[in-house]
Amino acid sequence: MPIAELGYRHWKGALSAPWLRWLAITNTGVRLAFKSALLRRLLFMSWLPVLVFAGVFFVVGLLTDQSWRDNGAVGMLRRTLGDSMMFALRDDPQSVRLAIWSLIFFFQSFYQIFLCMLITAIVGPPLISVDVQSKAFLVYFSRPITRFEYLLGKAAVLLIFLFAAGLLPALCIYAVSVLFSPGVEVILQTGITVPRIFLASLAIGVPATTVMLFYSSLTGSRRYASIGWMSTWLLGEFGYMVMSANFEDAGWTFLLSIRKTISVAVRSIFDVEGSLEQFWGSDQIYKSLGSSYSSTLAFGWLAGVTLVCLIVIYRRISAPMRI
Repeated sequence: MPIAELGYRHWKGALSAPWLRWLAITNTGVRLAFKSALLRRLLFMSWLPVLVFAGVFFVVGLLTDQSWRDNGAVGMLRRTLGDSMMFALRDDPQSVRLAIWSLIFFFQSFYQIFLCMLITAIVGPPLISVDVQSKAFLVYFSRPITRFEYLLGKAAVLLIFLFAAGLLPALCIYAVSVLFSPGVEVILQTGITVPRIFLASLAIGVPATTVMLFYSSLTGSRRYASIGWMSTWLLGEFGYMVMSANFEDAGWTFLLSIRKTISVAVRSIFDVEGSLEQFWGSDQIYKSLGSSYSSTLAFGWLAGVTLVCLIVIYRRISAPMRI
């Protein structure tokens, strides 16, 4: 290039919106993370519940069909479902659908939480720790990008994979449930399940993302960040089992386990207690599916942990900019 042509030149390409600048960080992070073969296998496994619950909804669709109920098929399930549920299936199957939908998606969340632990351990550790090690913050913030946009771009990388492994399969399961239902009126009867699915995915993904980014921002080694995350899950689970066995009446022991705390929150979102009480209030076998733990305490604890992690992360990414 001739020396006379050096200097500032007019940009002739397309300009993106300023409020979408964080997407460049997210796009790069997603492409790098997706190179992991183990991550791709976990994403594939996240769709296995679709096959399992498709059969469940097929059976539910048959039981709520008039011809099957007239043939006495419901009576064969008396021992499994209990008298209350059987009478409801016989007399008013529409009242049963929302309860069954809530319970099925609550059970699906167990698998989602387990995959969340593994996917977070794969995707999360290098998100900020690599920048800490290479001191790339100076490169990021030399451009017109704020610290909030940097944090949003990094968090979105992990949230995209968590939603791909939990939210999308759950929405697909709901579509299958409508497909196997006797009529489209099931959408009106169970439509509240869709926002519940979104809220449950947020209750799982947001705390996991902030805790993982917290560990990633504390060290320049992705290995230490991964160890911190796995230790939080495993030691917390061990502490919960020990404390709950020795303090059976204590209502706070579940807070030691992130898995159990998230499970209590998701249980409240899907209103599992209301579903159990409506049809199986007198049956001890179904009472055992409920929980005596406070969902308010669970939500408060998750919100507090998320807020503390965000404060620490923001201070860590702001540290290189201080003079």
